[in-house]
Amino acid sequence: MKTKFLLNNIFYYLLSFMVILSCQSLVSKIQGDNVMTMLCIIVMLLCIVAELKYVIKGKRLQYIIFVMYIISLSILFIFGDFLYLYFIIIHLIFAGMVYFWFFLGNAENKIIKIMNSIKNLLIVISIISIVCFLFCTVFDFIQPSVIYNAKKIGWSNYDYRVYGYLYNDGQMTDIFGYRVLRNIGIFVEAPMYAYLLIISLYIQMFLTRTNLFNELILIVAIVTTLSSTGFVFCIIFLLIKYRRVFSQHKIILLITTPIVLIIGGCIIYAVLKDKLLTGNLSGITRIDDFLASIKSFINAPIVGNGYMNSRALDPFRTGMRANVSWDGKLAGLSSGIGGILSNGGVIFAWFYIFPFIIAIKNIILCHNEKNIYMNFFVIVVFLLLCNTIVYIVAIGPFMNILCWYIVLIYNANHERFENF
Repeated sequence: MKTKFLLNNIFYYLLSFMVILSCQSLVSKIQGDNVMTMLCIIVMLLCIVAELKYVIKGKRLQYIIFVMYIISLSILFIFGDFLYLYFIIIHLIFAGMVYFWFFLGNAENKIIKIMNSIKNLLIVISIISIVCFLFCTVFDFIQPSVIYNAKKIGWSNYDYRVYGYLYNDGQMTDIFGYRVLRNIGIFVEAPMYAYLLIISLYIQMFLTRTNLFNELILIVAIVTTLSSTGFVFCIIFLLIKYRRVFSQHKIILLITTPIVLIIGGCIIYAVLKDKLLTGNLSGITRIDDFLASIKSFINAPIVGNGYMNSRALDPFRTGMRANVSWDGKLAGLSSGIGGILSNGGVIFAWFYIFPFIIAIKNIILCHNEKNIYMNFFVIVVFLLLCNTIVYIVAIGPFMNILCWYIVLIYNANHERFENF
């Protein structure tokens, strides 16, 4: 029994690790995204085989959503430009396997275990990256074991200094007038690392037992990525945590809340001002990407412009954005939800937007604190999707299916779905 329990946990951690690596890690770029996706499929298959003795007991609503998803993909294959092997592997084969895994039952238990395993792995990655950021990047005490140029990685326009594949650096950013290197952990850029860190921080702060050390580690890791999105979410999470901790001390909360809100608001304003109003190219291009994506979506609202067709945005880009080019090609896309709408229209986008809408409905109707925080997790994931491109790798559909099950289980009638 203990061996079975241990093996089951190993599978959860292995699946979580593969999904994390799929989020634009350096290894995924060196080995190829196809290889990383196939590894995710193999591990997912192991998880399914480990539970095949269970009777498939998905609820009718689960089947309806899955059938709608398959119908949507079929429409995109027939009427859109989506007949690509990579899309089929990720969005049909891998996503279908994730659905089947949840069909085997114990969905709530799987949600909790996946969240914990992702969070625990990111804490380990954070500790390593913080130490390496100080000794390798800031103080330059340790020399890289290998250096990869941008052409080899096929991403960005800068070289990567790799330290035993446990950490790498190379990406720079402008912040408050200074150009500095960012902590990108094992990934090719800070936004992808920050995406996972923000999700992990939310899980640690609101969905598991309080552990100040883990929270501090994740916050420091987010700060060192120099991600404005990370800064904003950190402040918001800390404000919510502050209110939660002092909820029983009404007088203290009443006196200190305005001060805390002013400080938090000033920090957020300073970060956003630096990002958007001082010529910082990253922030300006993100806004332009989103606006161009929406205009491109309006141009083809039903089945979109085709999978990963960023060229469809070209007529709608601004002059500044249009001039950003690498090797003669326009820089790609930074808006995840914008890309989903532009690529596949409403036929593709409903799968990612509906959990967000249902989560808002659940929060309004729910009175159970746990349910509310679980649904807020879905909102956090969706907001991160607005400026992070994850739908083109395995973690995108994986996280979205996870969000679907969260909004289905943690609703106003949670007691009826405990064995969902």
